[in-house]
Amino acid sequence: MCLPSNRPRCTRRVSSRTVTTRSVSCSLVARRSAASVAVDVLRASVLEQTAPASEVRDDSVVIPIACLRPQTFYTFRVRLTATSGAIRVLHAATITTQPLPASVALPPFRLLYADSPSVKYVLVGITPASNGKSYAIAIDREAIPVWYKEFRDAVVDFQRQPNGQLTAWSSSDGSLPVFYAFDMLGRLAATY
Repeated sequence: MCLPSNRPRCTRRVSSRTVTTRSVSCSLVARRSAASVAVDVLRASVLEQTAPASEVRDDSVVIPIACLRPQTFYTFRVRLTATSGAIRVLHAATITTQPLPASVALPPFRLLYADSPSVKYVLVGITPASNGKSYAIAIDREAIPVWYKEFRDAVVDFQRQPNGQLTAWSSSDGSLPVFYAFDMLGRLAATY
């Protein structure tokens, strides 16, 4: 079958790799006719989230995907957009996320109330430290952890900032507490 030249094309080399327990990056090799790539994340055939479109440079793009449940099967649906605006959809990869590490000692809890149907995640600082560990965690509406960061001391004021970063006031090494800023993959972006 011959594709019109204005349709984006993708090689079959699409892979995903685990970056942290629930943060996955999708690595895609695309031909030059693809200007941008977005990834739909499906769980049980239902759209869970869409990673924002990323520009293709040098025939490849890495798309970070965060807030996935542990021990869960996902399908990635890749949408390539050509410079002409034509869109091509591929079912590119399936993954099963890893379970939470045994060293993560989250206490049991329930989410009793989320004040709006639009609330997708609830951010929680688990304080005081349990077994010498505190956590900043994001849970989904079913109280399943989808993001976490371990701290040595109590976590206070855990929030998402307008720039998309997550911030928490704590200490990771026993020193005086500071604000930590993280990206959605859990990488330290700044302290202040």
